[in-house]
Amino acid sequence: MPQHPHTRQSLFTNLLHCTKESVLISSMALPILIKRYANRRLYDTSKGAYIKLSDIAETLREGHDINVVDAKTGKQMTKTVMMQVLLSEETAKDRPRLLTNDFLKDIVRLYKSPSESMVPLYLEQSIKNFIQSNEKMRENMDKEIENVLGSDVKD
Repeated sequence: MPQHPHTRQSLFTNLLHCTKESVLISSMALPILIKRYANRRLYDTSKGAYIKLSDIAETLREGHDINVVDAKTGKQMTKTVMMQVLLSEETAKDRPRLLTNDFLKDIVRLYKSPSESMVPLYLEQSIKNFIQSNEKMRENMDKEIENVLGSDVKD
């Protein structure tokens, strides 16, 4: 009989194969529980306080995951709230838009298309690749600046 993936023994086995790095990553992966009340107020259980959409955006930028549930029914609300965060970020006056009208039209057109099932994975991987490339470029620029400044200091 196969063992349920969340049994005590499988958790122990997984812990035996963890490295320090994977433990740190998995501790960051624990989602912060946020309860959404009927009045649309959001309650962060880790802080014990009501929060705004901008607080959720900052939490996500810090690398934390969230899990939003309806406080009364327990219904999963994470996607709905993250869409509200996106809308809030997109309509903020102090920053450029990430989602152009053409991009949004293309996304809508992909619903019910033959490639619909492939779109989420493709978009996720594209964003991850973009972030990795951006980080590498930033690291390379930092090294170059350090090299230039380091050579100026020696002269």
